[in-house]
Amino acid sequence: MSLLSLSSLKAYYGESQALFDVNLEINEGEIIALMGRNGTGKSTTVKSIFQMIPTKGKLLFSDKSTVLIPIGIIGFAWGGFYTLFQLNAIECFGLKLALLSFLLQL
Repeated sequence: MSLLSLSSLKAYYGESQALFDVNLEINEGEIIALMGRNGTGKSTTVKSIFQMIPTKGKLLFSDKSTVLIPIGIIGFAWGGFYTLFQLNAIECFGLKLALLSFLLQL
């Protein structure tokens, strides 16, 4: 069963189109990584999935059109802390959780 399916996804920053016809299918139990050079659309793809930017095309979660992806289904790790402090991926994720926890207490 397809957990997440993107079909002909297009994303926009203002009037500028950033993604052109992205197709992706992730099945239940799969773990994937979006990899590529700077500016190739990795973050934009994730922002599109979370509907943080305007998109066109088809986005299905568990074969249903949806507005919100349930928390805990998709993770997103930026490289900023990883490269800044030379942390491994687990240390980077822990630091981000600690910062988020701190900010939520303010």
